[in-house]
Amino acid sequence: MKIKNDMAPFLFHEGTNSHAYEYLGAHREGDKTVFRVWAPNAKAVFVSGDFNGWSNDAPMQRVTEKGVWEAKLDLAFENGWLYKYKILTENGEIYKADPYAFSCEKPPQTASAFYESHYKWQDEGWLKYRKE
Repeated sequence: MKIKNDMAPFLFHEGTNSHAYEYLGAHREGDKTVFRVWAPNAKAVFVSGDFNGWSNDAPMQRVTEKGVWEAKLDLAFENGWLYKYKILTENGEIYKADPYAFSCEKPPQTASAFYESHYKWQDEGWLKYRKE
């Protein structure tokens, strides 16, 4: 069940969004890539990665009072592009991997990697059988 984006923040903060990965993280929406992260104590958040030389030129906007941040970049990310969130707090700044990323670098590296699957599941028959 796909949750509409207008309900996703409410359900996330309520603790009942069992599909938060569909809202948070990095997702392609048309010709843009949308990033969302929960950072309730952040003063500012940026998306930083290969696409911008790991700079601060992709600021995120706080979209909920309880700390969800969002950036809509005019760039269609490709699978494997690396990124992190640069989070500014009272105690300084830190680069954090995306907890909702679908892929990441191999250790000891820690960046998240954009990944969009085009796999078509073919288990409708099994799911119907299992339900019965």
